[in-house]
Parts: sequence; structure tokens; C-alpha cells
Amino acid sequence: MRDPSNARDWIELARLHHAQRDLIRAVDALQNSLRIEPSNSNVWEMAADAYHELSETNWSYASWAIISVRHALRLRPGSASSWTNVAKVLGESGRHDEAVDATTRALHLDGSFHTRYQHAEALTSGKRRAEAQVVYRELLQRADAPTQPTLADVHNHLAVSLLESESYRIDGRSAAFDVLEGRESELCRGGHDTSGVVLRGLTTPCDAVSDALAASRAALRLRPACRYAHAQNYYQVLATSDDL
Repeated sequence: MRDPSNARDWIELARLHHAQRDLIRAVDALQNSLRIEPSNSNVWEMAADAYHELSETNWSYASWAIISVRHALRLRPGSASSWTNVAKVLGESGRHDEAVDATTRALHLDGSFHTRYQHAEALTSGKRRAEAQVVYRELLQRADAPTQPTLADVHNHLAVSLLESESYRIDGRSAAFDVLEGRESELCRGGHDTSGVVLRGLTTPCDAVSDALAASRAALRLRPACRYAHAQNYYQVLATSDDL
């Protein structure tokens, strides 16, 4: 039987509810823990994570995620992960400048690959694409890049950023997606040979599109198990070029 005056018992109950995907009960348990130990920054971060997940289906929880992670930051201002966590929620709330500021604060504390990647993501969300591209390219040049689990995402998001910053027509976009919709299972079997794909309405290639195509191909090569979003992006890029 759990002791209602024991904060750790409430934390364990919250973890159990979270594992069962009962997020409402998880946050209730975490709030009970915080009533007993309001200075526990780890529990505030756990609450922020749970509220953030809840916000994916009910946006009203986003404000609670921000409040919770800001409590964690007040208690532990030197935590880079807290700054990147608040940046993620702020960015999803449309508060992009604040999100970039938060990741900049995180970078002052931790210059790791992950933190710089989060900074690039905040810049991309805020449509500061040129700045994001600089960071993505710097990440690809790092000595530790080959060991990073998010390396494929860096390539993919660089491709997206390049496309979004370039003025171009995609008359063949609908044809590209029509082809892709019928080839998802084939793409995800491991090989990504596009030699048999014929797309119509292709436009004149430019440097940005060529770079995007190369980045998107790199993302596909790096994913042992195909991520549909990466394959979809590759076909979108392909629809802008004549490199078939």
C-alpha cells in the first residue's frame, strides 16, 4: 500500500501510469508528489513531459507543460536539457523567438551535438532557415557526427530547409506523391533505388535543390529501417530536379 505522504511513492505511481499511457493519472500523481516536495526539479520535468504528451491531443495542456518546465528551470538554471525542453514546447506554441533564445541558453551550458541540433530545430521552426542551414552543415562536419542517432534527421531537415528557402515550382509534386503512395512498403524493405520511378513536370534544377537532393539521399542511406517521412521528402526533392 502506498503512503500518501511519501513523495517517492507518488513518483513511482506516476511512472506506472505513464508506462500504461494513462497520462492524466500520471500528472495527478506527480502533482501530489510536488505538493510534498515542491523543490524537486526532476519531478517538474517529468510533469512537463507528461503535459507535453497530453498537448498532442489537447492543446490546452501546452501551457501547463511550459509552466512545469519553467519551474524546473528556476530550480536548476544550469540544466541544458531543461532549456531545450522548454524550447520545444515554446516552439510548438508558436513562440519561436523565445524557443531560439532558450536553445541559445542551452548552448552556453552544453555544446554537444544534441544541443546544437535542438538549436537548429528551433531556428527552422522559426523560419530562420539560413541560420539553421549553417548549424546543420556544422553538425555534419563534426567528428562525432557518424555516431549520432539523429544524423539522418540532420540530413533530412537540411534538405527541407534548403527547399523551403528556395523559390521553385513543383509541377510534378502531385505525380511524385501519387507514385510514392503506392511504393511505401517497397521503400521500407531496405533498398531505396529510384531508377524505376518516372515523375512528370520536373523543373529546372538549381544549387539549392541539388544540395537538398544529396542531403535527402544521405538521410535515406543512414536509416536502416526506412522512415516514411524521409522517403517522402526524397520524392518531393526529386520532383524538383531532372536527376532521375
